[in-house]
Amino acid sequence: HSRVIGWLLDPCARHGLGSRVLAGLLRAVRGDDLAPSAMPALGAATVELEVVRDEGRVDILVKAPGVTLVIENKVDSPESEGQCDAYYRLFSREPSTCFVFLSPDGRRPSSASGEAQEVFRTLSYKTLRSAVLTALADVGPGVPGRVVAEDYCRTLEEEFS
Repeated sequence: HSRVIGWLLDPCARHGLGSRVLAGLLRAVRGDDLAPSAMPALGAATVELEVVRDEGRVDILVKAPGVTLVIENKVDSPESEGQCDAYYRLFSREPSTCFVFLSPDGRRPSSASGEAQEVFRTLSYKTLRSAVLTALADVGPGVPGRVVAEDYCRTLEEEFS
Protein backbone atom coordinates (compact mmCIF):
# COMPACT_ATOMS: atom_id res chain seq x y z
CA HIS A 1 0.00 0.00 0.00
CA SER A 2 2.71 2.50 0.90
CA ARG A 3 4.33 2.21 -2.52
CA VAL A 4 1.09 2.92 -4.39
CA ILE A 5 0.15 5.72 -1.99
CA GLY A 6 3.61 7.27 -2.33
CA TRP A 7 3.28 7.12 -6.11
CA LEU A 8 -0.15 8.77 -6.00
CA LEU A 9 1.12 11.52 -3.66
CA ASP A 10 4.15 12.29 -5.84
CA PRO A 11 3.23 15.23 -8.10
CA CYS A 12 6.09 14.35 -10.47
CA ALA A 13 5.08 10.71 -10.92
CA ARG A 14 3.85 9.67 -14.34
CA HIS A 15 0.23 9.19 -13.27
CA GLY A 16 -1.05 12.49 -14.68
CA LEU A 17 -2.74 13.58 -11.45
CA GLY A 18 -0.14 16.18 -10.49
CA SER A 19 -0.49 17.30 -6.87
CA ARG A 20 -4.25 16.65 -6.71
CA VAL A 21 -4.08 13.55 -4.48
CA LEU A 22 -1.58 15.23 -2.15
CA ALA A 23 -3.80 18.32 -1.92
CA GLY A 24 -6.84 16.16 -1.19
CA LEU A 25 -5.04 14.25 1.52
CA LEU A 26 -3.82 17.48 3.13
CA ARG A 27 -7.35 18.89 3.04
CA ALA A 28 -8.63 15.72 4.69
CA VAL A 29 -6.15 15.86 7.57
CA ARG A 30 -5.75 19.62 7.96
CA GLY A 31 -9.19 20.81 6.88
CA ASP A 32 -9.34 24.52 6.13
CA ASP A 33 -5.72 24.80 7.27
CA LEU A 34 -4.58 24.39 3.64
CA ALA A 35 -4.68 27.78 1.93
CA PRO A 36 -5.27 27.88 -1.84
CA SER A 37 -2.02 29.83 -2.20
CA ALA A 38 -0.16 26.75 -0.94
CA MET A 39 -1.36 24.60 -3.83
CA PRO A 40 1.30 25.58 -6.39
CA ALA A 41 4.06 24.69 -3.91
CA LEU A 42 2.76 21.13 -3.76
CA GLY A 43 4.00 20.61 -7.30
CA ALA A 44 7.54 20.75 -5.91
CA ALA A 45 6.87 18.03 -3.32
CA THR A 46 9.21 15.08 -2.97
CA VAL A 47 8.09 11.70 -1.69
CA GLU A 48 10.29 9.15 0.06
CA LEU A 49 9.33 5.68 1.24
CA GLU A 50 10.65 3.79 4.25
CA VAL A 51 12.77 6.67 5.52
CA VAL A 52 15.13 5.42 8.22
CA ARG A 53 16.00 7.79 11.03
CA ASP A 54 17.56 7.14 14.44
CA GLU A 55 14.58 5.57 16.14
CA GLY A 56 12.57 4.07 13.32
CA ARG A 57 11.40 3.89 9.76
CA VAL A 58 8.69 6.25 8.51
CA ASP A 59 6.49 4.67 5.85
CA ILE A 60 5.94 7.79 3.71
CA LEU A 61 7.65 11.18 4.00
CA VAL A 62 6.47 14.06 1.81
CA LYS A 63 8.28 17.38 1.75
CA ALA A 64 7.04 20.46 -0.06
CA PRO A 65 7.74 24.15 0.49
CA GLY A 66 5.97 24.96 3.72
CA VAL A 67 4.89 21.44 4.67
CA THR A 68 6.38 18.16 5.83
CA LEU A 69 4.02 15.20 5.88
CA VAL A 70 4.93 12.15 7.99
CA ILE A 71 2.65 9.19 7.28
CA GLU A 72 2.62 6.05 9.38
CA ASN A 73 0.66 3.43 7.44
CA LYS A 74 -0.79 0.51 9.41
CA VAL A 75 -2.72 -2.31 7.78
CA ASP A 76 -1.80 -5.65 9.37
CA SER A 77 1.34 -5.01 11.38
CA PRO A 78 1.08 -3.83 14.98
CA GLU A 79 2.58 -0.57 16.22
CA SER A 80 5.90 -0.75 17.98
CA GLU A 81 5.95 0.61 21.51
CA GLY A 82 6.44 4.39 21.36
CA GLN A 83 6.62 4.36 17.55
CA CYS A 84 4.58 7.53 16.94
CA ASP A 85 6.26 9.26 19.89
CA ALA A 86 9.62 8.59 18.21
CA TYR A 87 8.43 10.01 14.89
CA TYR A 88 7.19 13.09 16.68
CA ARG A 89 10.60 13.60 18.33
CA LEU A 90 12.37 13.12 14.99
CA PHE A 91 10.24 15.38 12.81
CA SER A 92 8.50 17.92 15.03
CA ARG A 93 11.21 20.54 14.43
CA GLU A 94 10.74 20.49 10.66
CA PRO A 95 8.61 23.33 9.28
CA SER A 96 4.84 22.84 9.28
CA THR A 97 4.99 19.12 10.00
CA CYS A 98 1.74 17.23 9.71
CA PHE A 99 1.71 13.77 11.30
CA VAL A 100 -0.74 11.27 9.84
CA PHE A 101 -1.71 7.84 11.11
CA LEU A 102 -3.27 5.97 8.18
CA SER A 103 -5.22 2.81 8.93
CA PRO A 104 -8.15 0.92 7.41
CA ASP A 105 -10.63 2.41 9.89
CA GLY A 106 -8.92 5.71 10.77
CA ARG A 107 -8.17 4.68 14.35
CA ARG A 108 -5.99 6.65 16.78
CA PRO A 109 -2.41 5.43 17.20
CA SER A 110 -1.77 3.59 20.45
CA SER A 111 1.95 4.43 20.28
CA ALA A 112 1.43 8.19 20.62
CA SER A 113 1.32 9.91 23.99
CA GLY A 114 1.58 13.47 25.27
CA GLU A 115 2.18 16.02 22.53
CA ALA A 116 2.45 13.31 19.87
CA GLN A 117 -1.05 12.12 20.72
CA GLU A 118 -2.35 15.65 20.17
CA VAL A 119 -0.67 16.22 16.79
CA PHE A 120 -1.20 12.89 15.02
CA ARG A 121 -4.17 13.18 12.68
CA THR A 122 -6.02 10.04 11.70
CA LEU A 123 -6.90 9.02 8.17
CA SER A 124 -8.91 6.04 6.97
CA TYR A 125 -8.48 4.22 3.70
CA LYS A 126 -12.02 5.31 2.81
CA THR A 127 -10.95 8.97 3.05
CA LEU A 128 -7.78 8.27 1.05
CA ARG A 129 -9.91 6.57 -1.61
CA SER A 130 -12.15 9.63 -1.74
CA ALA A 131 -9.14 11.91 -2.30
CA VAL A 132 -7.95 9.72 -5.19
CA LEU A 133 -11.43 9.59 -6.76
CA THR A 134 -11.75 13.38 -6.48
CA ALA A 135 -8.37 13.79 -8.19
CA LEU A 136 -9.46 11.42 -10.97
CA ALA A 137 -12.68 13.39 -11.48
CA ASP A 138 -10.60 16.56 -11.96
CA VAL A 139 -8.60 15.17 -14.91
CA GLY A 140 -9.48 13.84 -18.31
CA PRO A 141 -9.97 10.19 -19.17
CA GLY A 142 -6.59 9.87 -20.90
CA VAL A 143 -4.24 10.39 -17.95
CA PRO A 144 -1.54 7.70 -17.86
CA GLY A 145 -2.20 6.45 -14.34
CA ARG A 146 -6.00 6.36 -14.45
CA VAL A 147 -6.31 2.57 -14.75
CA VAL A 148 -3.88 1.91 -11.89
CA ALA A 149 -5.51 4.56 -9.66
CA GLU A 150 -9.00 3.24 -10.39
CA ASP A 151 -7.88 -0.35 -9.72
CA TYR A 152 -6.35 0.76 -6.42
CA CYS A 153 -9.59 2.52 -5.45
CA ARG A 154 -11.52 -0.69 -6.19
CA THR A 155 -9.07 -2.64 -4.03
CA LEU A 156 -9.52 -0.16 -1.18
CA GLU A 157 -13.28 -0.44 -1.44
CA GLU A 158 -13.21 -4.26 -1.52
CA GLU A 159 -10.67 -4.65 1.28
CA PHE A 160 -11.60 -1.85 3.68
CA SER A 161 -15.29 -0.94 3.25
